[in-house]
Amino acid sequence: MKNKQKFGKYLYIVYILINALFAWQVVKLNSLPTKYLLGLLTGLILVALALYFGLVKTKRKFAFNFSKVLAVIISLALLFGTFYISKFGSFLGGISGSEEKIDTVSIIVRKDSSYKTLDDIKDLVIGYEDDNETIVQSAIADFNSKAGKNLNLKEVASYEELARQLYDGELEAIILNEAYRNFIRDEYPEFDEDTRVISEFVEKTIIDRNNVNVSKDVFSVMISGIDVYGSISNNSRSDVNILAVVNPSTKKIVLVSIPRDYYLPLACRGNAMDKLTHTGIYGVDCTMDTVGTLFGVDIDYYARVNFSSLINVVNAVGGVTVYNDQAFSAGSYSFPAGENYLDGTKALVFVRDRKHQSDGDSGRGRNQVKVLSAIINKMASPALITNFSSILGSLEGSFQTNLTTGEINSLVKMQLNDMSGWDIIQEQVSGTGTSAHSYALGGNYYMMVPDMSSVNRVKEIINANK
Repeated sequence: MKNKQKFGKYLYIVYILINALFAWQVVKLNSLPTKYLLGLLTGLILVALALYFGLVKTKRKFAFNFSKVLAVIISLALLFGTFYISKFGSFLGGISGSEEKIDTVSIIVRKDSSYKTLDDIKDLVIGYEDDNETIVQSAIADFNSKAGKNLNLKEVASYEELARQLYDGELEAIILNEAYRNFIRDEYPEFDEDTRVISEFVEKTIIDRNNVNVSKDVFSVMISGIDVYGSISNNSRSDVNILAVVNPSTKKIVLVSIPRDYYLPLACRGNAMDKLTHTGIYGVDCTMDTVGTLFGVDIDYYARVNFSSLINVVNAVGGVTVYNDQAFSAGSYSFPAGENYLDGTKALVFVRDRKHQSDGDSGRGRNQVKVLSAIINKMASPALITNFSSILGSLEGSFQTNLTTGEINSLVKMQLNDMSGWDIIQEQVSGTGTSAHSYALGGNYYMMVPDMSSVNRVKEIINANK
């Protein structure tokens, strides 16, 4: 009997410690509404009291054995819960509160070359294209310092020409502003696989942010979809551009898709004219300011998504269903008009296609908003709970925002408090295709001149949502 009582006391002490650890993690995370938190803590206390009598005080064999099994089961469940709560907290810390953008400039050689370090190529001719960007000149000064000499540089007219000369052997090494890597990929899809980085220069810049009570006040988020090399913080062409204006009081979100080729004055380059996608080269703050000027909105936050990760996100929420306006085929998939269920792979094909859309990039933007809306609705449903771990895993390393952990927790707490759906208003601005000068690339390229009547219509919708 004494051994049984001693075992019961030890098991109860272990249970209380696990209980306390779980409760501490829940309170620390601060994502549960007060009514749920109080209910959970009350339940834990009541179960602890019941187990105290069952493990420590009772002399009945059945009650003791039952309490012993129950304590083990609940302890395992609490440990499991503690692990995932801790994982969620770490995840939020990893994706949120980002206050910096990163410019990276690399020295690149062919993968099959024998060059491994900067010392190996410091006496060779190295190609570069600075595009009048100070980041490249800063990088060159850093590379000269590391090499202990001024490198022998050859300026080339464009990044595409720089890549061609590297492939053809006219140059053994090139200096590349990584924000322009996607331009090279357009011409040389295997560029990443065919080359190696042997030295890097990295510069970090702080991005200013607004402070908003996101659970009560209207706020806006610039969603920038990228396909970036290296860290998601790296500046890169913004191929998906969606402005979200969120009213938490009315549970309404206005999602505005803006064509990547929209010809706009770049707010960060003295209003020099270029297509919207090129603002990403100069940082997400440039995209925010440029789009904000267009719609008369002071954009509060940004969310950068590596769009290749869309496959994982859609699969994590169990797939999405979207309405397709026109039948088309892309890749190995067919998308009939009407309702379409999309897994991750099909969703990525669906949002990337523009060649088969009757209105080209506008159609692609419309499809991107549809998939994003479907994902938001899934995450606002019980799927958020049932697929919690998978959703976290799908976003890790491929999503970044300057919303703080506290602000995200406020939104989670608000959603858990009522679990009501959101009214998502999908809008799109239009324009007319033309050929015009690109500030970033220094030549004439396809652009879309904004249809200001569509822009003004969206402005009215945004203002009505405030």
